[in-house]
Amino acid sequence: MRGSGPGTITALWLIVAMQIRALLRRKRLIFLTLVLLLPPFVSFMMKVESGNALESWVIFAPQAYLVFLVPILSIFHGASAIADEVDDRTLGYLLMRPISRDVIAFGKVVGATLVTAALACFSFSLSHQLIYWRGSIGPVFSGDLLAQYLRVCGIICWGSLIYVSFSALLSLLIRWPTMAAILYLALVEIGCAYVPGPLAGAAMSTRLMRLLPPGLRSIEDVIGAEVFREAPPREPVIAAGVLLVVTGLLTIWLLRRFRSHDLSGTAEGDQ
Repeated sequence: MRGSGPGTITALWLIVAMQIRALLRRKRLIFLTLVLLLPPFVSFMMKVESGNALESWVIFAPQAYLVFLVPILSIFHGASAIADEVDDRTLGYLLMRPISRDVIAFGKVVGATLVTAALACFSFSLSHQLIYWRGSIGPVFSGDLLAQYLRVCGIICWGSLIYVSFSALLSLLIRWPTMAAILYLALVEIGCAYVPGPLAGAAMSTRLMRLLPPGLRSIEDVIGAEVFREAPPREPVIAAGVLLVVTGLLTIWLLRRFRSHDLSGTAEGDQ
């Protein structure tokens, strides 16, 4: 017979903390460090080697983070949030506790999102400071530059939530979620994003980049698409609306799927 168990908030915090600790193991940190330092390294080389480093960086940074880094980190973190425990046959033990499935699923997604967003924002902070550093930290985080930095970090957090939820959902739907998510990234998030016209809107990375602050250039600016340039005030609003709908649908589908997920192969099913 199950005990009364912790309250919802306490249980959620425990699941989030467990997920963060699981994702920040030593072997993972070595890989993450190499990946996270790559964009700042490229930014540093731009500043050292290029006479117009800022012009190059405002094109490079949005794509480096919103098209590549955030989706890739989110996929591995989101898929492993649930799939690793299913494969290790430990998810059943967690579900045997007096904690609802919704709290477990939501806590795992929140934990994976926090890790992804924090690491990506840290990497972006390094790139941002390297490019705008002029011998003093004051100008780097003041005025318009501070607003730009905070807005991009907010977009990174939102993108992390979307991709983590997507990959976590895949882990409940198919057997090889990471491979499927990587294929999706290659064909849709990267492939469609670089195709001019309406097809680019199928990529969530395109929608995220439409929220970028003035001064940073999206893929559509780079490839010369005219749609975004003709209606700049309206496009960010439409993009935000689409992203809100996608976030809500992914969250609802993930929770519903997790509630009915067959755990016959885990510890709970062995009881």
